[in-house]
Amino acid sequence: MFLSGIVPLVLLVVHSLEASPVEPLAPIIGGSNVEDKKVPYLVSITVNSFVCGGSIIADRWILTAAHCVKRNMVKNAAVRVETNNFTASGTLYRIDRAIAHEKYFRGAFRDDVGLLRLRSPLKFGERVKKIELLSQIVPYNATLTLVGRGYISKDNKTTKITQMIKAKNIALKLCRKMQPDFIYPGHLCTFVKKGKGTCSGDSGGPVVWYGRQVGIVSWSKGCGAGYFDVHSRISYFLPWIKATIAANSD
Repeated sequence: MFLSGIVPLVLLVVHSLEASPVEPLAPIIGGSNVEDKKVPYLVSITVNSFVCGGSIIADRWILTAAHCVKRNMVKNAAVRVETNNFTASGTLYRIDRAIAHEKYFRGAFRDDVGLLRLRSPLKFGERVKKIELLSQIVPYNATLTLVGRGYISKDNKTTKITQMIKAKNIALKLCRKMQPDFIYPGHLCTFVKKGKGTCSGDSGGPVVWYGRQVGIVSWSKGCGAGYFDVHSRISYFLPWIKATIAANSD
């Protein structure tokens, strides 16, 4: 539908949280298993059960999507690290501060970036490492990597192992032609092909280019339905990320 040729837009009706016209994302449809220790920066965020993904950006800081930040997180949530298998125990770290971007607009997933501060520092090792954030804008048509855990099909099929998929970075101008009401300067769009991409259940995971994080998984219309997947762009939000960490370093 895109990339090799533009075809007429077919409108889809999708269901999502909070009656939004878009759908929070999950791990990968049409992806492949990630080898152990290959993505030591990826974490699972749980509030009683698995909720979202996130990435380690400092020994006490997890980067995720704003719509993953819940009011009861400090009391009930934990971050799971040190495992490539969702059913394996790994290590749990409690959260003492949960911060969503103050301009986050839930209805359209605008400014969809959040931070979680851990009560105690992570113990870095082979399976627990931070990922660097890229301050530069990614070139259009660059090949990016999306990683996550959870649903691997639109009928809620799951997998135990972290999934990854390669996707192309799409120009925002083209992305707006497909989804004109919900694309903002802080977004980054990717596309693989129909039947491959992200799905509902695990927002907040990292979008990676040459080993550095360039995006945060945010939303899409359906699961691999032939629409672009949309992410929060790191280069746009890096000043907010740095300032928020500095203001909460006590």
